[in-house]
Amino acid sequence: MSEKDYYQILGVDSKASQVEIKKAFHRLAKQYHPDKNKSADAEKKFKNFNEAYQVLSNKEKRQKYDQYRKYGGSPFGGWQTQGGQGTGGRQVDFGGFGGGDVDFEDLFSSFFGGTTRRSRKKQPQKGSNINAQIEIDFETAISGGKIPFKISRQAECSVCNGTGSSDGKRKSCPQCKGAGVIQDIHGAFAMNKTCPACGGRGHIIEKPCKSCAGRGSTYKSQTIEVAIPKGISDKQVIRLANLGNAGEQGASPGDLHIEVIIRKHNVFRRDGRDIYSDVAIDMVDAILGIKINVQTIDGNVELTIPAGTQPGSKMRLKGRGVETRIGKGNHIITVNVKIPTNINQKQRELLMQFKSAK
Repeated sequence: MSEKDYYQILGVDSKASQVEIKKAFHRLAKQYHPDKNKSADAEKKFKNFNEAYQVLSNKEKRQKYDQYRKYGGSPFGGWQTQGGQGTGGRQVDFGGFGGGDVDFEDLFSSFFGGTTRRSRKKQPQKGSNINAQIEIDFETAISGGKIPFKISRQAECSVCNGTGSSDGKRKSCPQCKGAGVIQDIHGAFAMNKTCPACGGRGHIIEKPCKSCAGRGSTYKSQTIEVAIPKGISDKQVIRLANLGNAGEQGASPGDLHIEVIIRKHNVFRRDGRDIYSDVAIDMVDAILGIKINVQTIDGNVELTIPAGTQPGSKMRLKGRGVETRIGKGNHIITVNVKIPTNINQKQRELLMQFKSAK
């Protein structure tokens, strides 16, 4: 993990909630998206924001990262007195690692276990995930369908096929001997850190690809079709494998996580598998009963309002709700009775006769 303050990158406090972290990421990602922001450093900043969000939005990764901030590594390093196992209460200098990436496993193993480890080759990292949102209408959420969606991501460079080399050649790094990591020894402690000469790749590219500047990946915009499953819920996340950012040195790409936002309907409301709506009838119809047509997601249905229906009564249309894998819900209709505010003399007399009739 690189020595970056992810909280500072997103501009949030270390005790920020997940909601605050998500809002900060969406704001910054929108501002620095390479498709909209053409400044020279927009792409790099966008990548940093995404990297920070991937860590801080994941409970386990964030906990591990907070431990890293607490126990060492620039810019959070310096001399700290620790009394954990393997330290004997000694002062341990976790700073001054030369700005390289420190292997978490090596750091905590040597700190808590007091062991040393041999340098081992750093494995290519899988590409980072991409988080996005898509907005769909109420009907699509109920019936499902395919929605076109445009994404921008780091994809494998088509010119060099992800090698980063214009001639396909690369040589072993002379500093780490192709391992990608070097061992940093501090007294009784030994830990691996990313080789500063090759950036952890284990090799040197003498003739970088001009298309991707040796990175092996370039930003690519593409339109995909997102399959919306029938009965999807608001804020449910759809995972599309391998549509995230490209991995390092041919490693598999990350995934695309799309949060589905369902627009409100002007008639229907939804709660789980059930759909709710309202109808209004006249006072006389509520007393005498009536048959009316009501709108459902499957079309108009005739509904019988029984005589003596009270204001606020609820009537159920069985099986007219949302269909999911576990079954189909119902349509619940609330009956509202319209009470006239202005009546003429004849209507008043008739109502008085009705009132006095036994």
